[in-house]
Amino acid sequence: MKISLNKPSARARLAATLFLTSLSLGAGAAPATFAHPGVLLSRADLDGLKAELASEPWKSAYERLKNDARSQKTYVMQGPWASVSRNPDLHRSEWLNDMQAVYNLARMWYLTGDGGYAQRAHDILLAWATTQTSFGGAEAAFDIGDSRCATAADILRGTWPGWTASDTSAVQHYFNTAFWPALAVPGPLFTGSQGMEQLTGALGIAIFNDDATRFDQVLSAFLTDANTGLRGMLPNGEVVDTGRDQGHTALYVRLAAEMGQAFWNQGVDVFSLLDHRILAVGEYYARYHLPDNAPSYVPFGGMSWGIFNAIAGAPRSTTQGRTALNLLHTAYAVRKGLDTPWIDLYGNDQAEDTDSFMFRRSGDSSAATPPPPPSLPPAATLTTGLTAADLYGAGPAGASAYANGVWTVSGGYNGQTPASSTPSIRFAYRPVSGDFTMIARVASVSSAGSNDAQGGIMIRDVATGQSHSQTYIAMTTDHRAGWNERGATGMAYSWMAGAVNPAPQLPYWIKLERIGNRVQTSTSPDGASWAGANSNDFANLPATAYVGLFASSAVNGQSSTVTFTDVAITGGDGGAPLTAPPAPLSVVAAPADGRVIVRWTETHGATSYHVLRSTASGGPYSEVAAVDGTSWTDTAVSNGTRYYYVVSAANLAGTSDRSPEDSALPAPSWVNIAFGGTATASSVGDGAASYAFDSDPGSRWHASTTAVPQWLQYDVGAGLTQTVQRYGVTSSVDSPGRDPSAWQLQASQDAVNWVTLDTQASQAFAFKYQTRYYNIANSTAYRYYRLYITGGANVQVAELGLYANSGHLVANGSYRLLNPGSGQAVGVAGDSTANGALLQPQPYASGAPAQQWTLSDQGSGRYQVLGAASGKAMDVTAKSTADGARIELWSWNGGNNQLWQLVPTGSGHFKLVSVNSGKVLDGPAGAGALIQSTYNGGASQQWTLSTAP
Repeated sequence: MKISLNKPSARARLAATLFLTSLSLGAGAAPATFAHPGVLLSRADLDGLKAELASEPWKSAYERLKNDARSQKTYVMQGPWASVSRNPDLHRSEWLNDMQAVYNLARMWYLTGDGGYAQRAHDILLAWATTQTSFGGAEAAFDIGDSRCATAADILRGTWPGWTASDTSAVQHYFNTAFWPALAVPGPLFTGSQGMEQLTGALGIAIFNDDATRFDQVLSAFLTDANTGLRGMLPNGEVVDTGRDQGHTALYVRLAAEMGQAFWNQGVDVFSLLDHRILAVGEYYARYHLPDNAPSYVPFGGMSWGIFNAIAGAPRSTTQGRTALNLLHTAYAVRKGLDTPWIDLYGNDQAEDTDSFMFRRSGDSSAATPPPPPSLPPAATLTTGLTAADLYGAGPAGASAYANGVWTVSGGYNGQTPASSTPSIRFAYRPVSGDFTMIARVASVSSAGSNDAQGGIMIRDVATGQSHSQTYIAMTTDHRAGWNERGATGMAYSWMAGAVNPAPQLPYWIKLERIGNRVQTSTSPDGASWAGANSNDFANLPATAYVGLFASSAVNGQSSTVTFTDVAITGGDGGAPLTAPPAPLSVVAAPADGRVIVRWTETHGATSYHVLRSTASGGPYSEVAAVDGTSWTDTAVSNGTRYYYVVSAANLAGTSDRSPEDSALPAPSWVNIAFGGTATASSVGDGAASYAFDSDPGSRWHASTTAVPQWLQYDVGAGLTQTVQRYGVTSSVDSPGRDPSAWQLQASQDAVNWVTLDTQASQAFAFKYQTRYYNIANSTAYRYYRLYITGGANVQVAELGLYANSGHLVANGSYRLLNPGSGQAVGVAGDSTANGALLQPQPYASGAPAQQWTLSDQGSGRYQVLGAASGKAMDVTAKSTADGARIELWSWNGGNNQLWQLVPTGSGHFKLVSVNSGKVLDGPAGAGALIQSTYNGGASQQWTLSTAP
C-alpha cells in the first residue's frame, strides 16, 4: 500500500479551521495573559534549576552543556537560508544546528547571567527570522515539533533585558509565515508520534505568539483527534506507536510529556485528564524497558499502518533519552504526590543529558487547572429506522433486518467498490443531522469467493445517488480494516485505503463519528480501545447526511452476508437487549511501598469494574474493590508479598469473565545514600571513581588495568554511618565485556577490616545502563562500603547505588519542604520569628526566608529542622504525643519533640516523623496549621525536600 504525507492546501486549512470553529471543546482555555517564558520552561523552572547546579546529576550535565560547541558565544552560524526542507532535505542540518545553538545559548544566558550568550542567541534567531520564508517538504512538521526553537525564543523574550518588542514581532511573523503552514493544525493530523510533533510545534508557536485562538485549537485537537493526542493513549498505557517500534513510542511519550508541561506552564492541566492517562502511558513505556517485565498488550494501531497485534521492538532497541521520564516524574510525583514506580526505575537506567537535566525537579509549587475532559456525541442502540437500498446495480438483491440484537445485511456487487462515488453495495441508512457517533461490532463477514467481501459503516452526502462527500470504515472476510474517502477537502495523508496489518480476528468493532465537518473512523477489539483509522474534513458535507450499515461481496452476482451486533448511533432508540460487557483485555499492576496501583482497559457497555486479588497465580481470587473508573490503588498489602490481580467488567445485565492476570511485588522505599561522601578505587583509568556515585549512568568509573580483583569504595563521611540493606550495580554505555561478572559487597568501620555482606557470581547485563538490584540482610551501620570485583576484565561501573530507608538520608543543608499534592510549602504564620509561632502550609514564595529550613543530622538520622529566618526549631507543642498537636517555632533545646526522622514513602516523597511521638508532620486541607498525626499514607502527610531557589 502506498502512503505519502500530504502538505495541506489552503483549502484544507480552511476546512480544518471551520471544523474546529464548530467544536467548543478547548475553547476559552487559553490564559488571559500568556506567561513568558512559558513553553517548556518557566522562570520558576529556571530558578529552581539554577539552585541545583552545584549538585549531581545537574552539575555534570550542565558541564556537558557548557562544553557543547553550540553553547559558545563564538559559535559560527551555519545559516540563514530563505528555504529549509525535510524530505527532501534542503539546508536542514544547518537549521537544526543553529536552532540548537539558540536553545543552548539562551539557557546559558539565564544560568550564568552573562548577556553575551543571550546576544549571540538573539542574533542567530533574528537572522533566521528575517531571512527564512518557508519550511517545506513532506516531513517539515517533524523538525518544527521536535526542535526547541519556540522554547529558546521564549526564554530570551521573557528574561533578557536586551530583547525588544520589535524582536517579538519579527519572531512571531517568522513563526506564523515560515512554520505554521507546515504544521497543518488544526487540520486532520498525522498518526501517532507524527501527529504529536505537529501539535507540539503548534503549541509552542501559539504560546510565543500570544495566540489564544490557536492555543485553544491545539488543545481541542489534543483532546479529540482520533489518531494522536490523548485519544491515542489507552488506559493501560499503550500508545498508537507501541506496536510500531520503540523509537516512535519513546517519541510519543516524550512529546505527550512536553505538551503537558507547556499547557501546565500556561495554567492548563492536561496531566490530570482521563484518570492521569499520560502517567499510565509513561509507566507502561518504562515498564516495558525494564528486563523481563513486558506488560500485556491490546491490539492497537493507527491510520498509517493499521492494527498492531503485539508490542514491536525489543526493550531498549533504540536510543531513548531521559527527558520524558524527568517531565513525568515532576508532573505526577513532585507536583501531585502520585506514585511513579516504573518511571523512577527506568530513569535510574537512563543517562542525564544536556536536555533532560533541565526538567529534573526535586520540588515544584506551581499549579494549573484541568480543562473539561473530551466529550464526544453519545450513541444509543439502534433496532429500527433504517431504510435499505441496493446501490448501483449491486446484485443479487440484498436484504437487511434486525432481530434479537443482531443486524444482518446481505449485499451483492456490480463492479464498484465501497470506495467509489457510485458504490455497488447494500446500504441500510438513516438521515442524521449535526454531530454524531455510530458504532457497530462486525461479528461475521461471509465470503463470496473473495477476501475483499466486507461490511461496515458509511456516511454519504446523498442517500442513493452519486456521492460527492463520502467515507466509510469496514471489516473484510479476512479481518482487514478497510476505509477510503471521496470529496475530502482536508486530510493528513494524500492517499490511504485500508490497513496494512489485519485485526487478529472477527468479531471486531468499528466506529464512525462526525464533529463539525470532520469525519473520523476507528477500529477496536473491545468497543472501547479505539484505534484511529481515517480522518478527513469535508467542507461540502451537508448538515444532514446519510449514515448506516453496508455490505459488499466484491464479486459480481454473488452475495455476502454481514452480521452486526451492538449497533448504536446518536439518537438511537435504545431498544436492544442489554448484554453483559466483555472482560478487560489488559491489566497492569505497579508496585509501590505498601500499595499496588492497578490499571486496566475499558470495555464496551461496562458501568463498573470488579478488582479481584490473590497471593497465588491463577487464584483463588477474592474481590477487593468495585470501582467506576479504570484504575485503583490497593493499600491493603504487605511489602514482600506478591499479589495477582484480575478485573471483571459489569453492568445491569451481568458480569464479564475475568481479564488476563498481572502481578506486583510491593516493597519498601529506598534512598540512595551515596551522596556527599568520598569515592576511591583500586585503580582509575579514563573514568574517575566519583563518576560511579553521581546519579548519572552516562558517566562511569573505569579501572586502569585489565586485571582483577579491582575495587570501588565509598566513604560515607567522618562521624557518619549507614545501614545499607540494598545495592545496585549499573552497567556502562560501551563494551559489555567490561561489565563486572562477579563480586562481593563489603563493609567496614575503618577501611581495613572488611565484612562481606553479599557475594554474586555469573552476573550479566542485558543492556547498557542496566541496573541490577540486590537486597542484603544487613542490620549494622558502617562507614565504608566497597564493591570488590573478582570477575571481568578492564572493568567499569556506571553507578554503584547504596540504599537505605532510615538514617542519614539527605545531606545537611537548606531546603524548602513542599507538599506534592497541594504544592504548598511549610511556612510560619505571619512570617513570625517568635517562640510559639505556628507553622502552616502556605503558597510557596520564591526566596521567602520563612519558608526555608536548615536540616542538620544530630545523629542516627535524627534531624534538627531550623527556620532560616528565625534560627528556631520545628517543635511539637508542649512535647505532645497526641494526634492534632500543633507544630510551632521554638528555640532549639535538643528535645525529642524537636527532632525529626525522614522516612521515604516512594517516588521521592518522605514522611517527617517526630522522634518524640512517632507521629508525622501533616498539613490537612483547610486546617490552617501544621499538626502531627498518625500516619495513614494520605497526601497531606507527604513531603518533598528541594533546594530553595
